[in-house]
Amino acid sequence: MKKIPRSLEILESTISKLSGQPIEKIREHNRSQPLNDIRMSIWYVAYDYLGFTYNTIGEIYDRDHTTIINGVNKIRKNDNRALLAKLKKECPSIFDRTYSSKTGESWL
Repeated sequence: MKKIPRSLEILESTISKLSGQPIEKIREHNRSQPLNDIRMSIWYVAYDYLGFTYNTIGEIYDRDHTTIINGVNKIRKNDNRALLAKLKKECPSIFDRTYSSKTGESWL
């Protein structure tokens, strides 16, 4: 796994705390549904709100960029609102706007 930027470490740490899953489990290649949803939520926020590219996220998580694209799109479609709402409450500085700068869609 590539060196993780500080902003992504904070995001991971916060989501780990909110979900009750250790960061190590979130980062591994485990395909269990709860971990997948958590991981894809991190990718979604990293892409839409922190400005990371699909390629960069893929390099950090040792995944192909198409895996990241599919994960981000799945979160957009399924609206993992509960976890994202908790994240916004816990770490509002990540969300300095209420819509995605890339899609123009509101996530609330």
